[in-house]
Amino acid sequence: MSPLASYASCACFCAAFAALYASMACLAWHAVLTWVLDGALEVELHEADGGFRVLRAAAGELVYWPEGSRWREHHLDGCMTLRISVPRAQRLATGAVKNLLAEDVRDRLEHDGTVPCLPYPPPTGEPDASVIALGEAVRAAAGGAELPSALRTRWAAWCSSAGLEPAPEPRADVPLTPGHRLRVVHAVVRLPDGPGRWIWAVNGHAFPVGGAAGERIAQQLRPGRELTVGELCRAVGANEHNRAVTALLRRLYRLRGIDLAGGERTDG
Repeated sequence: MSPLASYASCACFCAAFAALYASMACLAWHAVLTWVLDGALEVELHEADGGFRVLRAAAGELVYWPEGSRWREHHLDGCMTLRISVPRAQRLATGAVKNLLAEDVRDRLEHDGTVPCLPYPPPTGEPDASVIALGEAVRAAAGGAELPSALRTRWAAWCSSAGLEPAPEPRADVPLTPGHRLRVVHAVVRLPDGPGRWIWAVNGHAFPVGGAAGERIAQQLRPGRELTVGELCRAVGANEHNRAVTALLRRLYRLRGIDLAGGERTDG
């Protein structure tokens, strides 16, 4: 066989293999919820127990399949979809840890605007100073006490926003008085972060809260409840002009965890 014929045969085999690979059902490591906006969607779902189903959805309908399934989509009639993928495989958490470490290392190193890269050809003597600095930054980031807290903070933020990013910008601040009536519109995600410390998160924003009063305040912030600033302060045993409580409520207002219930004011 001539070299040209051999090359052509190899190319045909690669093309056929690529087509076969593309036609195979993808393994889902995410739980997937798809909203069909226009057209029609058909999904071949190969379930983990060996079952096979075909799901069909038209505009305005939702399609869901759990993690661990193999699936293949067919977009029909100019189909347009909105998809939410929720990571479920434990190994996917590695990516979040890696990204967090990369951010920490970047913040620890001085950046002069150039693209970081290893020297080439490799030096024959001592490692380059930039390589040593990078290694020290990675060791400090991975072994530091800040990493577990940073991971909890990142998880709380994701949980509070159902994994949606980016988080909305905080809205403008408002002064609060004891007579302002508040409505709790979003649950606050809370995680312990050491003795007397908590991480609070609302709509993708996370922040630390310390002290025993935080627990009492959280008990008053049940979604759907309405109360005045003064009522909340008295319920947690604080003066109705307590600055720490007011500052926390103003932050929750900026993050859209609570709203003003109306223009009226009462005496609390």
